[in-house]
Amino acid sequence: MFVIHNVRLISCLGLIFLIAFLFSSIAHSENSERGKAAYAAKFASAINASDIDELSDMFNIKAFGDKVSRQLYTDKKERKDFSKEISKQEADILSGAFVFVFQQQGKATFKDVLDNGRPLISVSFDNGGIDYFELILNETESGFQVTDLFVLSTGKLLSDVMVQNIQIILAPSSSLLARALGVKKIDKKTVARFKSMGELMTSGDFEGAYKIVQSFPEDVRNSRAMLDRAIVLSQRISDEEYQKQLGLLAKHHGDSDTTQFMLIDYYVLQGEHGKALRNINGVIDRYGEDAGNLYVKGNMQFLMEDYSLSSMTFDKVVKLDPENIDALDSLITSLVLEERFDAVVARLKQIENDNDVIYENEDFNDESGFYDAFKQSEAYKAWMN
Repeated sequence: MFVIHNVRLISCLGLIFLIAFLFSSIAHSENSERGKAAYAAKFASAINASDIDELSDMFNIKAFGDKVSRQLYTDKKERKDFSKEISKQEADILSGAFVFVFQQQGKATFKDVLDNGRPLISVSFDNGGIDYFELILNETESGFQVTDLFVLSTGKLLSDVMVQNIQIILAPSSSLLARALGVKKIDKKTVARFKSMGELMTSGDFEGAYKIVQSFPEDVRNSRAMLDRAIVLSQRISDEEYQKQLGLLAKHHGDSDTTQFMLIDYYVLQGEHGKALRNINGVIDRYGEDAGNLYVKGNMQFLMEDYSLSSMTFDKVVKLDPENIDALDSLITSLVLEERFDAVVARLKQIENDNDVIYENEDFNDESGFYDAFKQSEAYKAWMN
């Protein structure tokens, strides 16, 4: 009896400790997630303020440099020297990572903590463009620090972009280059061209570097890493060359999740709106709906002349972002084309009430005749009378 009693007691105690452990784990997980959210919101604020000093304080450049060096070097001293050197360039690295956001005055917003534990920051631009950053965090006793970034517009980690750029520009050896580009073999002549390309890029001769890119063997030229480089260079040459390189990316790597986002504009310009819609839906599946990605989705539906869907999508955007005038205008345009004139009047009345304005008949005297059917509708006449 005594033995049985103790077994039961131990079992009960074990169950109690297990429950306590589970509750403490859940509490820790919740606290950790709240901590990540607060840290990511602070990081987003630093981006919006273009505050490199604050971003540097939040970014663990040593951990980042160690990660890059491990992929570049096998010798411990070379790794240590590289990490030490890269630490001196932290401000330049972060400025480069966010240069487009700074220049275009993008608005960064903490969105959510993803299932993979990475906090997600969305960036919206005045022209309707969007981008996303996943923060790779390291938690220590003193708190969180960012050790790397996944940037959706590149489809890669910042560390991977740096590794590939260094490997390509420095062209250390044919074997390392082949590994970086994912090809079987690179001859000495091609290695020499890579070195020349790196020198031209360093000197600012982007047109000369781009010409060398075009001279590479086909397997090298069409590798993902090389196309990434060609796309960056082509943007400094012409829109025609830029579209050409995006076309090659779509042809050789268009099925990859990592190119979905970067190819949306290309498919739009090619008139392949179905593919563009498929790709933005992929982004939404990954990150969830927000005003930015829904606005892009609504535009794809509009271009496909599916006005019933575009009006529903733009309606979601307006609810999420009432200040988005472009989305409101697109919603009204979709409703007019859908001939849902009661809904058009309801929206216009709402605009009148919210902005203390009054619409007059002459506001709808469009030379193209766009509003003609609307003006003949009973909903319009009842509103104006």
